[in-house]
Amino acid sequence: DQNANIKCDMVKIVPLSKVGGETNEDDATPPNRQPVDPRIWYETQGRSVLEALISDLNSRGHSKLTLREDGDICIEQGEDAVSQEHLNNFPQKVYWPRLAEVLESNGLAAEVTAQGIQVSW
Repeated sequence: DQNANIKCDMVKIVPLSKVGGETNEDDATPPNRQPVDPRIWYETQGRSVLEALISDLNSRGHSKLTLREDGDICIEQGEDAVSQEHLNNFPQKVYWPRLAEVLESNGLAAEVTAQGIQVSW
């Protein structure tokens, strides 16, 4: 001002990610793990197993299966879930919505449930 007084306000600087409270996919990645791209995983590991199994199950009258968190592929027979195959390096739950989109873009219906990803054709 005109009397040469100096006014100073303290400012606290924090990352915007902490202010908004939003989490993105990188924050949800477990420590010491590389982020998984569900599309790449499907193309390199999941597609061949699923296509062969779906073809076999379809010929036996099945129309859906469940991808479990541990990578097991199960079908329902009566009240029981019966494991048919196992998928290696199956993406963690945080990636399931994206994986469901990948499955849908490949002509399958996919729904994320509490038990896993239910896939139907």
